[in-house]
Amino acid sequence: MDWFVMKALVRQLRQELLHSVVNKVFQPEQDLVILKLWNGHRTLNLLLCVKPGEARFHLTTRSYPNPVRPPRFCQLLRSRLERLAAIELDECERVLSLEFTSADSRSIRLVADFRGAQANLCCLDSEGKMIDALRRSGPRALGGGAIAEPYERALKSERIPLRRLGESWPEEIAADELPSWLLSNVAPMNASLAHAICEAVSRGGNIQELLEEVVSKQLKNLEILVDDDRSEPRLRTAPITGTSAENNSSQLVDDFYHDQRRIAVGDLTSLVRCARKYRARLLKRLEHIEKDRQRIALAEIEREAGDLILAQLYRIKKGMVEVELDDYFHDGETRRLELKPHLDPAANAQHYFKLYRKAHGAVEHIDRRDSQTRDELVWIEDVLHALDENPASEQILSIRSELIEAGLFKQRIALAPRQRDRTQTGVEQGEAPSGLIFLMGKNNHANDQVSRTLAQKGDLWFHAKGLPGSHLVLKTQGHPPAEEDVLFVAALAAGHSRGRQEDKVEVMIAAAEQVRKPKGSRPGAVTVASYRTVVVSPARFEDLKKNRS
Repeated sequence: MDWFVMKALVRQLRQELLHSVVNKVFQPEQDLVILKLWNGHRTLNLLLCVKPGEARFHLTTRSYPNPVRPPRFCQLLRSRLERLAAIELDECERVLSLEFTSADSRSIRLVADFRGAQANLCCLDSEGKMIDALRRSGPRALGGGAIAEPYERALKSERIPLRRLGESWPEEIAADELPSWLLSNVAPMNASLAHAICEAVSRGGNIQELLEEVVSKQLKNLEILVDDDRSEPRLRTAPITGTSAENNSSQLVDDFYHDQRRIAVGDLTSLVRCARKYRARLLKRLEHIEKDRQRIALAEIEREAGDLILAQLYRIKKGMVEVELDDYFHDGETRRLELKPHLDPAANAQHYFKLYRKAHGAVEHIDRRDSQTRDELVWIEDVLHALDENPASEQILSIRSELIEAGLFKQRIALAPRQRDRTQTGVEQGEAPSGLIFLMGKNNHANDQVSRTLAQKGDLWFHAKGLPGSHLVLKTQGHPPAEEDVLFVAALAAGHSRGRQEDKVEVMIAAAEQVRKPKGSRPGAVTVASYRTVVVSPARFEDLKKNRS
């Protein structure tokens, strides 16, 4: 969000929020604060987010889950903020200042700095001294000041203010270098305004008057638009062409940041990193388990050593550190054994028996660990497959919730208990060639819904054999489906699995009643009592939809 978009938003906020009463303050996330304001006619929610990459402010109509207990900074704002008196935007930088009056009529200022990694929200008293900040940690977390000290905004801009550009106009700069000079040395500035200034200057005339005319036109009654002509859409502004415009700036910004691709990219990256890290841990654990198995394989040798010592006690004396004995288990050979010099011969034999019993008793434990680890590995591979499918934001939220429940992805603020979402998030529906309906899960929670809740007796269940992927169910309506439909859904199961790039993939097909979920298992985990397999070429659901349209 650039300065010009903020300028347009401030215009709307001044119309709607000035002199509003603060009813409530919420802090749903670590870097997100919502002020609930009553303007005399209705309650409006002002969102202030200082999360790097998503820093913004606007009115919102969306609901956010709140912590069980309000965080420290939220409690401070609740106790201090009474009525909104003024809204100001810095003339150069993306810094918003909200001035409030407190219950005792003192002035409280909330400064929101939206600039990159140093973005923060600071609360100042009437003398401009720091009361507290949303982000306390980091070199610039308190805006360059400390608690109870005067607030000094970090990295104060050294660029020329736009309104003073005429006083510092560079006469010696060539026309082709002027746009880059404006973007680098003037604030605020964007490519559109730099182009307008260069075009006006090229026509000739008084520089001061030209700049005043262009700047006034560019900054008056700005309208916020979404620029979709780029690889990654962004917000931009343009002067209102008509006499008036509908004041929907905040709604547009709210919708833009809620869009699944833009709001979820940070979560997607962190979730993939979390899942890959856990997979590496599981693979390392399997290596340790294999080493334990190798040690158990040596336990039989230790039992044999104890037997050899008991059979040849006459050849051993206390104090010996090693002995060479006839190996009755391998005719004609001898075996060299280490001994404990402080133990007598019989005690040395018992020492080897003890090592044998200890290793042999660990077999059951190692088998259990191996089974659990391999189940976890199958589950995390399913999670990584779902993330690799470029899911929508709702599915990302489901995957994030799954990893949080597993204790792998930590939420920085504990949310209040909420009723489990029963919606079919991530369940895709389509038609087989004959018109039969099939359902496909796009993540582990959706796979659970497809396999456990939506599948009925007589339906067919599909999954790529031995590969992470989607669970599919073909609704048969109580009649045996045509082989064409079976192969069609099987191809989709192959195409929405880790084997989607292969020429051929083996797919499991089972009656829905043969599919069970083990008690206490991870989302998406099932056991199949009996099934048959087919080998098909993978197909993608979205490609089939395009072909049909």
